[in-house]
Amino acid sequence: MVPGIYDYGRQLGYRIIPMDELEERGLNDVFTDIKNTIAGRPVYLCFDMDFFDPSVAPGVCTPAWGGASAREGMKALKLCAGVNIVGLDINTISPPHDCNGMSAMLAATLVYEFLLMMASGAITCPRTVFNK
Repeated sequence: MVPGIYDYGRQLGYRIIPMDELEERGLNDVFTDIKNTIAGRPVYLCFDMDFFDPSVAPGVCTPAWGGASAREGMKALKLCAGVNIVGLDINTISPPHDCNGMSAMLAATLVYEFLLMMASGAITCPRTVFNK
């Protein structure tokens, strides 16, 4: 990690939750706090695949040991239920480094779960074919 990057992000107005804090507080507590903070505002969810441990997503731009498991990442997405998500992207996959397409498959699974959440009404989103 680049020294001072968290401080710079905070100066720009971002609230940063490092992995150590996420692990200490737990996904449920952190996502409850996030949902209370954004309170119905439109959210563009950018799911960075570097969040995952390289054991489950080896083909990312900056792999770092100690990231989330696939199960933890899927739970984080599901904890977005009730959030007014207006867009989603999943990024930082590096195909030349993606052993057997593991990272791409995990990313595709996240998109699939997101679409299921949209279809079921678990997340609110702009007018789509799912909610008219």
